[in-house]
Amino acid sequence: FIPEGTFRMGSDDSDKKADANEKANGGKHSVKVSSHYMQTTEVTVGQFKKFVEATGYRTAAETDGVANYGFNVAKGEFESDPKHTWKSPGFPQTDDHPVVLVSHNDAKAFLSWLSKTEGREYRLPTEAEWERDCRAGTDTVYFNGNDPEKVTEVGNIGDATLKARYPDFVTANVVSNSRDGYVFTAPVGKFPANAFALHDMHGNVAEWCATVYQPYPLPNVQPSDTLAGERVVRGGSWDD
Repeated sequence: FIPEGTFRMGSDDSDKKADANEKANGGKHSVKVSSHYMQTTEVTVGQFKKFVEATGYRTAAETDGVANYGFNVAKGEFESDPKHTWKSPGFPQTDDHPVVLVSHNDAKAFLSWLSKTEGREYRLPTEAEWERDCRAGTDTVYFNGNDPEKVTEVGNIGDATLKARYPDFVTANVVSNSRDGYVFTAPVGKFPANAFALHDMHGNVAEWCATVYQPYPLPNVQPSDTLAGERVVRGGSWDD
């Protein structure tokens, strides 16, 4: 359970790694978020597998060739290939790892099934809900401070572990010289939670939001999930 509250969303000039669109129109701005619930970890391979087994659902990567951007471990680079699906992203995963190569529509289909199965509503968070939940009462660049070298203490990001395995990998993606211990994804919940008891808000895999992308400042009332447009992903991942 996440209580209602107001927080400062976005970035300002003190955040040297922030993109221009994160600082546009005044940068940080006050946003009020209503109380809601948030899953404490990312959706796992095992959880998604139950959905597929129960419904026979096939993802966009399996039917339309969308969201099949997997990793070629031999070449050390990402590639779009029909062989890459949530079952085989190119790197090893177990049922405890976060599911990947899932489109926005795939995520909504999973949540629709889960809602019917459990008799309660499950949905994607708005972008404002996601950022407030990640910040968990903080106003720093990361929920554990401003030092990028310490993000590996709370999340699986593009770090020295990845760089050691793939020294020729896109250098710009590697943001930390410290080590989180994982080259690819980590099982969910392996890193300490933030003050809202949420794990892996920094890194591991990027997470879908319901919100359609638009420049800051966002309105206090977030756009409806029924609007058309590019959906927001937040949180970064194991490679950046």
